[in-house]
Amino acid sequence: MKKHSIRTLRILSSLTLLLVLASCATQGRGKVFSQAPRVSPGKATVIHYRREGFVGSAGEWGLYANREPLVIVGNGGYFVEERDPGTVQYQTEYTLKAPIGNLVSAVSNAYEKPKDAHSLQLSPNERVYLRYEPPASVFRINSRPEVIRVDESTALQELLELKQFMVLSKPID
Repeated sequence: MKKHSIRTLRILSSLTLLLVLASCATQGRGKVFSQAPRVSPGKATVIHYRREGFVGSAGEWGLYANREPLVIVGNGGYFVEERDPGTVQYQTEYTLKAPIGNLVSAVSNAYEKPKDAHSLQLSPNERVYLRYEPPASVFRINSRPEVIRVDESTALQELLELKQFMVLSKPID
């Protein structure tokens, strides 16, 4: 009888942990993606997105362009950005959204500034799709996402039903 109660306790503990971690993930909350955005004449449009998934779901990145705040890249969502042609340098700042994650992230981020994630050379009238994925090791603090440039047909399929991410307001020091 004792073996059954220990097993039951382990199962309940695992389910509780799973629910806590899954509920901590930041997801898109805005407008649902429905179609490719128009590109303004002479401008470039960059669509940043992250598919919803369990692996790395408790983590999110603050995304900056040329050190200016853009958006919080959470678990499942998108953000459309219009830019002038030229080079843009993106930086990310990792946050772990778990019960103790805010404390760990605050201490870790106090010692490290946002990391350069990638740079992009933009042309006039260009539309670029960038997918963000958790790194292979999701247990590293301040991890940079894997940034993948995706072709339009694949991106449009993956973007369906994703909601717009929250905009960042915190500039980099």
